[in-house]
Amino acid sequence: MALASFGLAGGLDSALHSGDVILADRVVGDDAIFQAEGAWHARAHALLRGEAGLTVGLLAGADVTVGTPEEKQRLHEKTGAIAVDMESPAVASTARQFNLPFLAVRVIADTADRRVPAWLSGVIDEAGAVKPGAFCAGLLKRPGDLADIARLAGANRRALTSLRSVAALLGPGLGFL
Repeated sequence: MALASFGLAGGLDSALHSGDVILADRVVGDDAIFQAEGAWHARAHALLRGEAGLTVGLLAGADVTVGTPEEKQRLHEKTGAIAVDMESPAVASTARQFNLPFLAVRVIADTADRRVPAWLSGVIDEAGAVKPGAFCAGLLKRPGDLADIARLAGANRRALTSLRSVAALLGPGLGFL
């Protein structure tokens, strides 16, 4: 048994593009640094080696959306992390608690220079689906965010295409087996 954090992330390093793959060697949370399991990380790296945009590095966790380029830059400078997500520290902490191997594989959706409107975090439900009413209400309140949302939608499509490719390369056990 093992735990993996697999999904999308925000870029903190300006060299990263949407669709780039992050294979985290470590994850930093509020109060701890978690190391990826060495053999699993090595297997995943071998399986992903030919993947365009593959970067190994530190992944930061955040409790809220890190949505502005300035916030992303501050987090990058503070932690040295190249990307950020909201789930990996909790998954890593649970793995540590139960003495299980841990791995984090993330794909960049929003880059370091892109703004993510803060209200967008409230329009996604627990299953990852958009709540249409909340989305329309947010856009009616902030119509100027439409251009940012359109750019994010394109970046998200690239990221999801890359994530599907990574899933196919790693296989059902995400390279663990």
